[in-house]
Amino acid sequence: NVPEDGVPAIIDHYLKNLKDLNCLDLSKVERKNDPWNQLNYDAYNICMDECGDEVGASLSIHGPITAAGSIYPVEKLLRSTRKEPQRVHELLRFSTDAIKIVMKDFLEIGAGISLCDPMASGTLIDRKTYREFVLPYTKEIVDYVHSFGKSLTYHVCGDTSHMTLDLVESGCNMLSIDNRVSLKETKKLVGDKLPIVGNVDPVEVMMLGSIEDVYKAVRCCIEDAYDSPKGYLLSTGCGIPINSPIENIDALMDAGRKYGKWPININNFDEEEKMFPFMDELTLGKVSFNTLKYSSQAIQTEEDEQPYFMVKLEQELSLDSNEIFEWVERFEKLAMEFSGDYIGWECDNLMDDRSSLN
Repeated sequence: NVPEDGVPAIIDHYLKNLKDLNCLDLSKVERKNDPWNQLNYDAYNICMDECGDEVGASLSIHGPITAAGSIYPVEKLLRSTRKEPQRVHELLRFSTDAIKIVMKDFLEIGAGISLCDPMASGTLIDRKTYREFVLPYTKEIVDYVHSFGKSLTYHVCGDTSHMTLDLVESGCNMLSIDNRVSLKETKKLVGDKLPIVGNVDPVEVMMLGSIEDVYKAVRCCIEDAYDSPKGYLLSTGCGIPINSPIENIDALMDAGRKYGKWPININNFDEEEKMFPFMDELTLGKVSFNTLKYSSQAIQTEEDEQPYFMVKLEQELSLDSNEIFEWVERFEKLAMEFSGDYIGWECDNLMDDRSSLN
């Protein structure tokens, strides 16, 4: 089915019996014969025409065993890996060839590839099954993408902690992990081999959470993986549900830009816990300012004083009103709310018209 505002779902599988594999026709997935393929091709070109000078676009496509599960019922397919393994390989041969046919048109116009294989999940199959029935065909797809000089991001849903090294063995350029997988552990295992992508919870945070939940999740992800040797890309742990609030999607991007710009010293995160909520309040509260700076380490201003973290806010304030006094009062109260102290203000310079100061 093709719902107007939802993810398409298969109501009735085309293949009823693996003995009927000879009825499958690869030509049906060619763009000229597949309106859905053509629709996605047109959508890619619209994206590139509208914003290709700002961001790239890629084709997200199912991996070999998930594609096979769209032709033949999933439960039967999984049982057949033991009862009829040879026929399963024949079906996977067909699905792999079909994937390559669909990808070819996109690769020729410059698209990167995001390969997502939910049925390869460690929640559904064990490592032995993955290596026998999924990995060889995935390697072939990765090599095919590389033959066009393009990169491939690989995502397998669910808990894949026990097969992380197997996923990387596919030769993928980036590894995207589910929110059920630890960023820290993935970083330890393969962070020196390729960039890691993930893994804000798409349901509990993006669809059901608040803007504050999104900010907190983004910060946790960056804290866990910002120093991954080959790089880290902030993303969700799977596709964002269609009904997610647009405000949360905006918050994901805003939080990424915000925390991604801050200098990060992992040794100070625990000590800075009282400072970050204060800055969050400034940002989320839409306080106007020119620059916002903070110390990455505690500073001791007097020999007999306890070192503390400092936040410096630069604003342009008018001299012909009580605005400056209002801000002083506001910051004093705000600092107290977050267990801090307001230590005063200083004039950096008078503006040219001498009616305001910075």
